[in-house]
Amino acid sequence: MSSIRILLVEDSITQAMRLRYVLEAEGFDVDVAANGADALTFLENNAPDLIISDVMMPKMNGYELCRKIRENPRYKETPIMLVTTLSDPTDVIRALEAGADNFTTKPYNEQALISRIRYILANAEIRKQRGSEIGIEVFFSGKKYFINSTRIQMIDFLLSTYESAIQKNQELFISNNKLKEALDNIITLQRNYRQLLETSQDAILVYDKDKMIRYANPAAHALFSKEQKGLIGARLPIEEDISTQKEIEIKDPYGNTIFLDARSVSTDWDNETMTLSVLRDITESTQLRKELEQISLTDDLTGLYNRRGFKILSERMIKLARRLQANMFILFGDMDGLKTINDTL
Repeated sequence: MSSIRILLVEDSITQAMRLRYVLEAEGFDVDVAANGADALTFLENNAPDLIISDVMMPKMNGYELCRKIRENPRYKETPIMLVTTLSDPTDVIRALEAGADNFTTKPYNEQALISRIRYILANAEIRKQRGSEIGIEVFFSGKKYFINSTRIQMIDFLLSTYESAIQKNQELFISNNKLKEALDNIITLQRNYRQLLETSQDAILVYDKDKMIRYANPAAHALFSKEQKGLIGARLPIEEDISTQKEIEIKDPYGNTIFLDARSVSTDWDNETMTLSVLRDITESTQLRKELEQISLTDDLTGLYNRRGFKILSERMIKLARRLQANMFILFGDMDGLKTINDTL
């Protein structure tokens, strides 16, 4: 038994190569034409068992190609399948009017497409034995169409229309289920997100471009308010710009100096673009760092600057004097017998 030969008319190279791969994997011989004119040239010397053509093509669309193929007595019995997005109900009428036998929609399900092709080929002999053609005029969507098709063609085409409608309905059902699942996941993530904000030990503030606070977690209320409430709707209690990561110093409601590591990001909050700032209390580590800096720059016994401290201080003073264009005097004093003082006192 000779293999089935299919002519594929598709102007998109990527879509043509993909469909060719799918069809050849099923054992079909596939020829590809890039447009309607190339397809007509191919048909002058070749007789495929099935023609699959895209509807939307430059120069000559699928309807025109189908009509020209049907004008050739040699191909009046050759099944033609049109591939369309089916964005307009009149696509079905236009395809019947042009003499198409079947159609499928984009994007197509590969399994459903192969099943449709096998159905068409299985009924090829019935189509060859069909009765006389009938011509009827129909009015649809305000226009008149003349359909010159056999009964078997009309039934075949309407069945393919019904099958496509069922397939699209199934795809819509699956998409709706996936969308519902995604929405449930989003709601769960939002719930977890809010819970994470509420239980964080870092102060978290969400505020708009006017620095009006829309959200403050318990840690933020504890940091800025004795009553641990009242921040929402108030202005951001930080004058410094914290749009970028930086270390800031504030006074808490009780007058204590607090050092904070501030980090901010832009976020979508209740469908509005807001700024989310995370403020981490680094007072203990900052004070420890300052103490270590002080120890490294001063003498442990006298508390005076050591050599490193003097070098840093003098460099700063020299830069300041130059910037202010001021005179600077350095007084150097030498103390005799310092070793004896250190050893005895």
